[in-house]
Amino acid sequence: MVIVTVRILPIKSVLPDKRFVLGKLGPKGVYRCLIQYGYKDAPNMEGVEFVASVVEKLKEEIEDIDEMAMLESVASKGVVYVLGRTILKSSEKNGWVAHCVIDYSYRFLQKNFRSAISTLKIPPSKMLQVGMLYEL
Repeated sequence: MVIVTVRILPIKSVLPDKRFVLGKLGPKGVYRCLIQYGYKDAPNMEGVEFVASVVEKLKEEIEDIDEMAMLESVASKGVVYVLGRTILKSSEKNGWVAHCVIDYSYRFLQKNFRSAISTLKIPPSKMLQVGMLYEL
């Protein structure tokens, strides 16, 4: 399992050799991959080229040959992107102003403005969104 985090840095562009920061997490076969982009870079996570570049960078980190073979076989089967989503809801104890701001204004903005997810160019058929509902 590879946990990928995408970070947009406040610099114009990230050099290709600094784009991937990899590391091993606790259990065998679990890795983290931090992918860094500058604000002028165009993040693109679709296609086999992205997966192949992550796998190649991981191969440089892996010392165990069995793990490397497992990584190659799993990568050929496909990728699923799990993304987090947050929904806010006003609690009953709040006044009508909080209900209007949270339940109507915030939800209107959330539904009608472009999501950061769309800029990553993740294929919708490979995306799973996991959400949390916060009551304020």
